[in-house]
Amino acid sequence: MSHEISIEFQGEYIHARHTGADSYDISLELWQRIMAACREHDCFNILGESDNTNELSTLEAFAHIAIYRKVGMSARHRIAWVNHNPRHHRIFDFIETVLKNRFVVNGHIFESVAEAERWLLSRVDTPTPLR
Repeated sequence: MSHEISIEFQGEYIHARHTGADSYDISLELWQRIMAACREHDCFNILGESDNTNELSTLEAFAHIAIYRKVGMSARHRIAWVNHNPRHHRIFDFIETVLKNRFVVNGHIFESVAEAERWLLSRVDTPTPLR
């Protein structure tokens, strides 16, 4: 499965981009690389972008609980994520709900990078509803 992941430190946050195929293994690789950058830069803010060619299955989406635990995600991490593929909004919303209900995570899905960055840097816990 062809995919690309880029991780950059932007001073106040880790900026992750993921394009192409997605799966449990690819999601695990993505979050391992994000968390390595968080540790390297002592940074707990994460702004992520996805433009995936396929939608995760419900089981793969639910498995993000295990992924977050495996990589050492904690409540001090703030995640602002933008899904650029509207066909996959349903599964991203599901992942957000699962992580908030089953795992302590401070994160939200956003419609644009500008909105995600604004929330991430605002230190406010709950964003204005987008959908």
